[in-house]
Amino acid sequence: MLSTYKPDGYSTVSPYLIVEGASDTIDFLVRVFDAVELQRVADATGKIMHAEVRLDDSVLMLADGGEGWPPFPS
Repeated sequence: MLSTYKPDGYSTVSPYLIVEGASDTIDFLVRVFDAVELQRVADATGKIMHAEVRLDDSVLMLADGGEGWPPFPS
């Protein structure tokens, strides 16, 4: 049987983007699309390890690429 677990406030599908410049991407989403930043976790160098922004009724998760997880160009 499939699990029916879905966190409150999240849609059925929550995309996860691995990008170059996650901080700039978050700032762009907030400025242009009126997104709301929910969470931002950075390492000691400022590289984003995990972040979440809300766009209307959806949550978009993103992080900076790194070793083993290179950024994926659009």
